[in-house]
Amino acid sequence: MHTLAFANQKGGCGKTTTAVNLAGALAERGDRVLLVDLDPQAHATLALGVSVEREPSMIEVLADEMPIAEVVRAAPGGIALAPSTARLCEYEEISARTLRPQERLSRSLDKVRGDYDWCVLDCPPRTEGILAMSALRAADTAVLVIETGAFALQGAL
Repeated sequence: MHTLAFANQKGGCGKTTTAVNLAGALAERGDRVLLVDLDPQAHATLALGVSVEREPSMIEVLADEMPIAEVVRAAPGGIALAPSTARLCEYEEISARTLRPQERLSRSLDKVRGDYDWCVLDCPPRTEGILAMSALRAADTAVLVIETGAFALQGAL
């Protein structure tokens, strides 16, 4: 499984749009794709029309309460989605009391490595936080998403 993390400090530069569309394109060609929504705004989850407010999501995975395979949901286009909710904000506080919290995502993904060809990580617009740090640690490839505007380029620095 090749893991891609889509990151930028700035919001609104196309991280989620790129992650969701690439996941869809890879699934359409027949690849097994896991899209992991690591943004508490849950835009990748919402973009795929999945509602999980009362169901397990990535906060349970990162808090070591359940394996990622138990939160994955089938999404349109043949994409497997590990959804997010606003509760993912809680992970910043949880991680402050945890040893090596940046390794939890990577360990979780290791358990499903044989189930997927691709893992696409949609990062939040905050690269200095534990969620983006976890994604970058778990990724084989980090993709810096930018639009062609001055503010997006500044967010890349």
